[in-house]
Amino acid sequence: MKLKLIFKRLVLLNLFAFLILLAITLLETESDQVLDFNNSVAANDTLMLLALLWIFAFFVSLYFIYKFKKIGRQLFFYVFLIGIIMIVFGGPIAFDAASYAIDSLATAISGAIIVLSYFSPLNKEFKK
Repeated sequence: MKLKLIFKRLVLLNLFAFLILLAITLLETESDQVLDFNNSVAANDTLMLLALLWIFAFFVSLYFIYKFKKIGRQLFFYVFLIGIIMIVFGGPIAFDAASYAIDSLATAISGAIIVLSYFSPLNKEFKK
């Protein structure tokens, strides 16, 4: 089934986009203006711990959704919602244009994964 292959490729593309964003963040390859702004904003230690837990849950949810596990679909949806909530309460952050584009693409892919897993014939794959 082609839809199944498309879905799996979207999951892998989402993983790849997230890894690129993680690498950009950890390697600090953004412009000096962005780095200065992000370093000027005080980081909340509790939020950083939650972010690490979120990253772990994100990877686990991607693995389970790739394997069409029912728990993966639910976990992915909740991780997506928690990620949005963390963004709202996380305070200001700056991105370079490329990072912003990759982040927007990853968010769109996550939305497509959620829609396909709940509202397409793939829905039956998660009920096995």
